[in-house]
Amino acid sequence: MVQQLKNQSVGLQKSGGSFRLSIMGVPIEVLENVKEATHRFFRLPAEEKRKYLKEFSPSNNVRFGTSFSPEVEKALEWKDYLSLFYVSEDEASALWPSVCRDQVLDYMRRSEIVIRKATGCANAESESD
Repeated sequence: MVQQLKNQSVGLQKSGGSFRLSIMGVPIEVLENVKEATHRFFRLPAEEKRKYLKEFSPSNNVRFGTSFSPEVEKALEWKDYLSLFYVSEDEASALWPSVCRDQVLDYMRRSEIVIRKATGCANAESESD
């Protein structure tokens, strides 16, 4: 399988006993667009981001959260995150934050072709059009 992935122009790196698949073929500007869109989301006012907290989110497939728990943490380290689980185009259009929705969907569509090729799915390009 490793040789098959290499033959299909998918970058493979070994690190710490595991493999990381680098998706080649997705234009760097698509990745940069997702990165900037993510920054835009996290720069939103707190009350806007609050709409996507687990307790308030319109769907379990859209979640904003944090790992910050000062009563448990020995060191003040945490991460904030936004999880977008794809169910359908309609749900993503209706429920994902508009500030980053289009960029994430674009990345998802473009990387799907590469993933299908890497996993050996037939007709990868024609199926995603």
